[in-house]
Amino acid sequence: MDDVVLVQARSRPDLAREVLALDELWPEFVLHDPAGELYSAHARRWIDWSFVLIQESDPGTLLGRALTIPFTWHEPLEALPDRGWDAAIEIALLSDEPNMACGVEVTLSEAARGRHLGGRATELICDIMRERGLSHFVAPVRPSGKADHPEMSMDDYLGRRDPDGEVSDPWIRQHLRQGAELIKVAPLAMTIPGTFDDWQRWTSIDFNGVGATVSVEGGLAPVMVNHTERTAVYVEPNVWMAYDLQRR
Repeated sequence: MDDVVLVQARSRPDLAREVLALDELWPEFVLHDPAGELYSAHARRWIDWSFVLIQESDPGTLLGRALTIPFTWHEPLEALPDRGWDAAIEIALLSDEPNMACGVEVTLSEAARGRHLGGRATELICDIMRERGLSHFVAPVRPSGKADHPEMSMDDYLGRRDPDGEVSDPWIRQHLRQGAELIKVAPLAMTIPGTFDDWQRWTSIDFNGVGATVSVEGGLAPVMVNHTERTAVYVEPNVWMAYDLQRR
């Protein structure tokens, strides 16, 4: 992995189509978070914070993308917002003089998965942000295994341990191994409302036939259903994690 590097996305316009195609690897409903639409509307403002992951020996092959945003935060890390990912987008819009960077996502191509490149991308992000003189890299992390346990609270999920006593979730465990601090759960990190028609289009589930809640593929928590209004809302918990760039 020594020749795996992050380069600014704008330096590789030839990969733009493949970068956008990575959206297809996410559950469809995740792409309809109103805060995500806000991010897209201001994406060019944050062009210097967007990167692609490539291998220098094969620079024409996209391995993934790493999206970050500027972040101004002078409160204790324990006070990071419960609205996690959604709030981070709003904070970035007001961050003219950022002292931190916040992760929006790391998405690997299907061919790159299973090579521990998510951790490598995080290391490279930290290197870049340290060079920019920032104090911390923070991220509202989406635990990769939580979708297998949507009914479980995030606190209980984080309490699960593997035989070696480490956190069982592989993505959280990777961050901890790399020196990140687990700050807190962000219980309201992503809120996605929609009509029954929206949710059927996003999930292929007929919401007329479900109960008060329903689990959907890729969801970290159940979707809450209002049959009277024929609407449903998904509220996703994430986990705030932080890298102290001055200590790494």
